[in-house]
Amino acid sequence: MVSDINLSLLKSRLLKKRNKRWHKIKKNEHDSIKEEIQSLLLTPIPLQASFSFQKNLSKLSTILDKSVSISCPSTFSTFYEYEIPSNATAQKAVNEKIKNSKAKIIEFEFLFNLATDISIRNNLSIRIQEYKEIINE
Repeated sequence: MVSDINLSLLKSRLLKKRNKRWHKIKKNEHDSIKEEIQSLLLTPIPLQASFSFQKNLSKLSTILDKSVSISCPSTFSTFYEYEIPSNATAQKAVNEKIKNSKAKIIEFEFLFNLATDISIRNNLSIRIQEYKEIINE
């Protein structure tokens, strides 16, 4: 026997539970709120349409196999060294910050090698160190 579930009741219970949890959280200190938000952002969320997405990918791969092979450039440089889940916005933001910092380091090192003035070289070396600290965080 199949029992019907009233989804609106489940939704209202979920909303009440969420509101109670939020009232507890907002009474806490600022640091504990940040920690709670970080833990929620890092929690993976399953995709609702994952099966249809996988079917579309398999169709796409068969189409690509039948089509003319695409040649990739011989030198390809990328800053993405980590695989990031598509729903982890915090991780995406951190990775974007690291990518931008690496690009700035490369640019400043190039300028550092070209510069002849001591004050400019000193300023560039300080900036390079700041961006290296950002990457190491």
